[in-house]
Amino acid sequence: MPQPLHAGLDWTATPSVNEPFAYGPGIVAVEDGEELEAAFDAIRLRFGFQGEIKGHDSSGEVLNAVFEVLISCEARMGVWLLDKSALLTQKNSVLPAPSVLRHQMACALLEKFIEKSALTRLLCDEDVRGKEEWKAFRTEILRINRRVRPDDKIKVAAWPSHHSALIQAADCLAYVSGRSIRGAALNSQSRDNLRALQAREENIFLVSKQWSET
Repeated sequence: MPQPLHAGLDWTATPSVNEPFAYGPGIVAVEDGEELEAAFDAIRLRFGFQGEIKGHDSSGEVLNAVFEVLISCEARMGVWLLDKSALLTQKNSVLPAPSVLRHQMACALLEKFIEKSALTRLLCDEDVRGKEEWKAFRTEILRINRRVRPDDKIKVAAWPSHHSALIQAADCLAYVSGRSIRGAALNSQSRDNLRALQAREENIFLVSKQWSET
């Protein structure tokens, strides 16, 4: 029987008027969170740096190492990207406020993810901890989990990303996925790693050209 997974969610990316494409939330889940933490420590040691591994701050070599770790530990993952440029060209289509859009996209992604994979713990980037946005989000995720998996309980917590390899991995996933959709240059190894992850049936890679709460 599959074991419940430990997951990390990066969900703080918001649409920017300066970017034609706004990458959305990412989630990464594994059975053994400590194994992933050790693997991320090894990446830092290998490349000679300390601190957080974030998508936009990392070299292609570091991102390749992250994706190889995710493949080797059979991580499950999901990302939901919003094609903002297509949405804004549609007459009557208006993006919600960033905080509302972030909440809606993260909840929609997590509902699809929980349908495929039972989670025992979900760590979310703590940037919004203490705000009404966070309280509403946590309540919604607990409600979704009760409906989709009534026999499985999940712990949902705000967490500092620099203390969680899961959240950092989710950030890297969303960043690289967004770059691939935007047509930004990726090295061949990054493309191959991303395709390998996208090919796994249990993983979720979605792109929307419009958005609504329903």
